[in-house]
Parts: sequence; C-alpha cells; structure tokens
Amino acid sequence: MDIVSLKATIASFMDFAEYFSLPDYLILTSGFLVLLLLLLLFVALRSYFIVAFVVFLVGLILFFLSPLVYQVLMTNVIRKVEITLKFNQKMYYDDSYFVEGSLVNKGIIKFRGCVISVNFVPKGIKKLQALRYEIKPIYKHLQVYENPLNVDEKLDFKILIPSPNPEVLYFLNTRGSCY
Repeated sequence: MDIVSLKATIASFMDFAEYFSLPDYLILTSGFLVLLLLLLLFVALRSYFIVAFVVFLVGLILFFLSPLVYQVLMTNVIRKVEITLKFNQKMYYDDSYFVEGSLVNKGIIKFRGCVISVNFVPKGIKKLQALRYEIKPIYKHLQVYENPLNVDEKLDFKILIPSPNPEVLYFLNTRGSCY
C-alpha cells in the first residue's frame, strides 16, 4: 500500500468522522466499553452456566438497545432543544405559509448552528396517511441557521414559505434541531 492510497483511505473516513462531535464519541466509546466488559465477564464466568448466560443475555439486550439509548441520551440530555412557535400556519391573504418562533438550547453543550424543518401535511387526511407524510413528506422546507447557540441561549426565527400547491391546504409540522 503506497502513501497515495493510504491518504485516499483516510480521506474517505474524514467525511464520516466530521459527522460526530466529542459527546457522540464519548457516548459511543463508553457503550462499546460496557459491551466489551460484559463479553469479558461472560468468558470469565463460562464455568457457571446460568450466571454466564444471564451476563450474555444482558449484553445482547444492551447491544440491540444501544441505538435507542444513544438517541434518547442525545435528544433528551446532551442536545436538548426547546422550540416555541408563535405563528405556524397559512397567511390569510396570500398563498404562503409563515412560521415564527424561537429555539432555546436546553442541552449541556454549545451548538454551532440550528436547522428548522417544516413538513407540509395535507389537512383532512386520516392519521395513518399523516404518518406516511411524516416519513416521506410531499414538501419539506429546511432553513439552516449558522449562528452559534450557547447553553440557555435563544434563537428567534421567521420563515416565509411559498405554498407548494395553492389548491391544497396544509398543516405544518415544524421541528427544530441543532448541531
């Protein structure tokens, strides 16, 4: 393997490595270490079948629940964001939608920026169809704010979005997240 192919291999991992921040790495590493400790405990206690089986079962359950635990920790503790909407509907005399509100950083880390996503869900549909539009929306508007947001700091936003189809009335599902 020459130096050029080594640089290309390292460069291919850089896009993936920039996705995670330091708290992400800390949570993922600690989860990996817990699973490794349970595996070593399973190997050490293999002569005691029932205890080893329980340790193996706990490790297996933690392995499959680790993405859920990671997501809950990141969204509810580390990267917690509170969104308050003042106006989130169609304008009265125009075929556009207006979203006004604020995001508050309730987490424990400083954010580099925030993203407001607005999904357009048609009004008057059944709940099962509304779930379909949650997963694959007809139209989704993303607004990115590159403002750093410290802990307990507020970001006010106003977004004017033209209607994707003026003949259809939409319900706006607005969410905010920060990175």
